[in-house]
Amino acid sequence: MYTPERNRAQYGYAKPFDIYCWIEPGRMGCSARVTTVSYGDRALRLSGCAAQMPDSLKARLDETMDAEDIRALLQETYGVPAAHTVKYVYRGADEPSVPHEGLRTLTEEDFSAYRDFWRACHPDGQDGWLREYFDEMTAVGTCVGVYADGILASCTDTPGMPYMADEVQEIGVNTRPEYRRRGYAALACIRCAANILARGRCPQWSTDGGNHASRKLAARVGFEKLADVVSVTL
Repeated sequence: MYTPERNRAQYGYAKPFDIYCWIEPGRMGCSARVTTVSYGDRALRLSGCAAQMPDSLKARLDETMDAEDIRALLQETYGVPAAHTVKYVYRGADEPSVPHEGLRTLTEEDFSAYRDFWRACHPDGQDGWLREYFDEMTAVGTCVGVYADGILASCTDTPGMPYMADEVQEIGVNTRPEYRRRGYAALACIRCAANILARGRCPQWSTDGGNHASRKLAARVGFEKLADVVSVTL
């Protein structure tokens, strides 16, 4: 389907997705996949079409194609890299009955520790915007961290949503390299998801299709795969 939304970069993204393919597994016992393709003006101009999906793409799409098949097709058709991400929806997880003593929802008093944590995870990053972002998260309880050895070892973040911001909220998480594989990220994500639900929103998870560690963590903390997304910027 054509939509002008594909003509501009969505909130939180640096570039538009000129072609965006949403690929869901079959429903109600049907094994066939359901693929929805949205596209904008640039895709139409390059294909020479007036107001319909590019014929060269439409003719070759079918319900048997998985995300990697579609990614290869887009790259072949347009000669540019196609990105594959996976979207998850939250189905619920139990917080450990005896939470880690360092687990807590951060407040404004934690900013110094959060800044040190962010700098440790992004040693080459510029952080002039960090205080405002931190305050936005702590105001709604979505910045959840785990302290260990007196420092912030792992912490969630919740980026601004480009769509349905009053209904869904994506979760991100990072852990200092020396504190990984201790379960801290899972603890922080489960608590963060609970805080998001308490605000009447549905937690969401997105990750690169090849990021197996992130996909494993998503399943561990209560997320279920919703769809694959393949997108192209022309």
